Amino acid sequence: ERNDTERVSSYGLAHGAKVMLLFREGFHREADGAKVVADVSQRVVDLEARFHSLRKKQQHRLTDGTELLTSISALDADAEAMVADLGNARLSADSQAHREA
Repeated sequence: ERNDTERVSSYGLAHGAKVMLLFREGFHREADGAKVVADVSQRVVDLEARFHSLRKKQQHRLTDGTELLTSISALDADAEAMVADLGNARLSADSQAHREA
């Protein structure tokens, strides 16, 4: 496995030479998993905004009980979908540690 800083010219290949890149096993799964994590992060921000909006409406008594329960149920379903998406994302321990740093 090569570093990202290496260049094709460092291997003695002339300008215009063709090279075949072989990705390590799981590279694309991890890339897709990283996209899922980024997407879920944005969805969490949106979910928080929806929750705060719902809370304000309830505090000012702009919703009734039925509407409140329906909205809370929708929030819960969205949160469960995000948990499922993260559970299905394929990330190695190395890539998770790199993102946390």
